[in-house]
Amino acid sequence: MKGILHKALTIVICMSFVSVAFAQRGMSDYQIKGDKVFYNGRAIAADVRTFRILGHGYAKDRMNVYLDGMVLRYVDPSTFRLHVSTPEPRGLGSVSRGRGVPEPNHYFAPKYVVSRYDVMFDGRKVQGASANTFKDLHDGYAMDAFTVYYFGEKLNGAVSSSFRNLGAGYALDAFGVYYRGEKMRETVGSSSFIVLDDGYARDAFNVYFCGKKIKVTSVDSFVCDGDGYAHDTFRKYYMGEIVR
Repeated sequence: MKGILHKALTIVICMSFVSVAFAQRGMSDYQIKGDKVFYNGRAIAADVRTFRILGHGYAKDRMNVYLDGMVLRYVDPSTFRLHVSTPEPRGLGSVSRGRGVPEPNHYFAPKYVVSRYDVMFDGRKVQGASANTFKDLHDGYAMDAFTVYYFGEKLNGAVSSSFRNLGAGYALDAFGVYYRGEKMRETVGSSSFIVLDDGYARDAFNVYFCGKKIKVTSVDSFVCDGDGYAHDTFRKYYMGEIVR
């Protein structure tokens, strides 16, 4: 039982730290007072007449783009856009937070921003990214015509032409499956891989929980019951562990 509780706590911490940081950045610390702009009480040299708060720590005026009150050099404010969108459910069921189980429909991550020539993630330039073909896939995943990225870093080995974000941290291309930016070595193949509910997923021969293969007695009869529970014909499971 202690092992199950420890695993549950680890998963909750793992899935929640990103959302907490993201929510904190979503709060605006900019203020306009008279003819001056302030960030956390510190005056910044911004043009108050054209100053706009974009959210998530970003702002801009006719001269500059700002992140947390600091000027982002070489970023063109006339073409700068903040792409903010909430990941939509992709066939995943909601999970009660009352039991301390993560809600995989809401896997939050900082957003990519695209200007005329550059792509940025969480205030830093994404090296080598093509702004013209760049697409934010949500949950930290993104791609351009040639490369896949996770949290602003190149996802080595991933193929952009077939790459898809499945939600809940899972993604795949024609040659493999990924969980939170790491290739899952135990999957049989991406062609049969599907995401279930509550962090569970499966392929033709195995069932997975939060990216790890788990022991089940019957893959074909495996069903999610909600709140982290699942069952097959012979056993019942909770957060990837056998409970009966």
